[in-house]
Amino acid sequence: MALSSKELASMLGVSPSAVSIVLNNKPGVSDETRQRILRAANEYGYEKHKRQLEVSKLSVIQFVIYKMENSKITQSPLFSSISEGITHQAQKCGYTLQISYLDDQSDIYAQIASLRNCNCDGIILMASEMDEERMKVFEAIDIPFVVLDNYFDNNKYDCIISNNTLGTKIALKHLTDMGHKDICCLSSDLNCTNYIERRHTFISQCLANPDISHCSNNVLKSPCLINQAYDTCVNYIKNRKHEMPTAIFADNDLLASTCVSALVDQGFNVPNDISIIGFGDYSLCQMFLPALTSIHVPMHHLGSLSVTRLIKKIKCEARTALKIELATSLVIRKSVKDLNNK
Repeated sequence: MALSSKELASMLGVSPSAVSIVLNNKPGVSDETRQRILRAANEYGYEKHKRQLEVSKLSVIQFVIYKMENSKITQSPLFSSISEGITHQAQKCGYTLQISYLDDQSDIYAQIASLRNCNCDGIILMASEMDEERMKVFEAIDIPFVVLDNYFDNNKYDCIISNNTLGTKIALKHLTDMGHKDICCLSSDLNCTNYIERRHTFISQCLANPDISHCSNNVLKSPCLINQAYDTCVNYIKNRKHEMPTAIFADNDLLASTCVSALVDQGFNVPNDISIIGFGDYSLCQMFLPALTSIHVPMHHLGSLSVTRLIKKIKCEARTALKIELATSLVIRKSVKDLNNK
């Protein structure tokens, strides 16, 4: 009986991806390893079963999106930007892109078992909403992969993320440079690394900076659904009608725009009464009223870079796990008032 690719790889002490590279005549392994795999494949009759590899010849990258229940991640402008980056770079490098989903309602082991049979060369995992427990299960998949938009300590895999700490510091510096001392953080209550890092950085910066007033009301957690976020903001405004901060840092642009709506409906003017700054720099930021000052996250580049890194792993050119952080930057528009000019 002929061997499967995994059995052949196990017998030779090489990775299944190395076997796939050789049998599909792709670059990425040494000549010595190539000849050893070809000799063994011929000796054990693997060539008789080449039809098993017909899908692999397509050079496929599987883009896997992890979604929590009621998640709106695929509706986000940032998701569109990252998807465009992945699609463009995959096509440029000669790879076909397939898309599939994981979710928190189904058995993670069963979902990953199904993913193993997708006949792809590598996986890009959009893990923005993935928790550490499920990530540890995913790590065991025997396919090269790169993680996007999430990171956990002691990881043994490649991940590409935005620099949340830098972005939050830039936002706070801009607000304090504009004369703001009483600043509130409007933070999503979603248990995601991005929001946790931004919230923790905000708190640590407030504690370290004597120019920023710090109290228990500095942080307001909000649901991510728009109608619930709006109600949260309205309740906050009503409870602090005469003790409102001069500025609000929202850890994503969707919360920022929702907060602006709540403020306006409660009789406040943005930015004359209260300034606001977002995070993400959605394409619609310049269309908001007022146009939203925000922290730009280079999601298109994050997507294209994930493809480049994954291909290196597919070709066995990248053996060390890397955490890559892309720098964020400030985009100034019309939503922050300069109090220094009073």
